[in-house]
Amino acid sequence: MRSTRVLLVDGNAALRTLLAELLADEPGFHLVGQVARARQALSFLERSPVDVVVVAEHLDDVPGSAVLSRVRDACPEAVIALWADPQDADSGSADVLLDRGGSFRELVQELRHSVRTARRSTQRSNA
Repeated sequence: MRSTRVLLVDGNAALRTLLAELLADEPGFHLVGQVARARQALSFLERSPVDVVVVAEHLDDVPGSAVLSRVRDACPEAVIALWADPQDADSGSADVLLDRGGSFRELVQELRHSVRTARRSTQRSNA
């Protein structure tokens, strides 16, 4: 089974770096990019396919929830995860809401579950 290609989109450089380092050590995940702004994410998605896009609610240029539909248009097959405080989030077009206050283990479990579900759905629709 191939690695799950992940793009991180978060305006907080310290959290983005920490999550990138943790995902780099996680079997089955391959971090293909990390950016701070929505415009950078959309530009990245034009040139590089991904399986998962983790978008933080607070970006430097727009709220993460405001860019979800544009991410979906740019990469329709990807699992889109909004990384936010559940009380403040408008998950809109996101496939999964990741609790920003949750543990890394919970985040990875949610991502794995969402990817498995998306792949099963794709396999059924291709059968």
